[in-house]
Amino acid sequence: MRLKYITGIVLGLIAISFSGCAERTEARRDGCQIRVGIVFDIGGKNDRLFNAAAWDGVRRAEKDLPICLYDVEPGNPTSIEPAMRAFAEKNFDLIIGIGFAQGPIMQKVAEDYPSPSSTA
Repeated sequence: MRLKYITGIVLGLIAISFSGCAERTEARRDGCQIRVGIVFDIGGKNDRLFNAAAWDGVRRAEKDLPICLYDVEPGNPTSIEPAMRAFAEKNFDLIIGIGFAQGPIMQKVAEDYPSPSSTA
């Protein structure tokens, strides 16, 4: 049940990102229309908890949708913000932060890198 909920959220966020996608100059993998970056919470994608559920959800989205998935498993809490910033600097279409503690970090990065559609 939790996996379906997370998958639904991820798919919804991907659908929303279609409305603001601008063509990027950076090379894409074959078949990619959307680049998605996911930053896991400490514990990594195989923690058998919410990180693992999120990983299952985005892998399913990668299989079913024309996305390229990139992931980061930070070794410590100070690695989270640089990982998000790296995705933002490369103009990723969607960046996912796993865990409630990443909310303030995501907000800070979003303020520094507004999406092209929000500045129009």
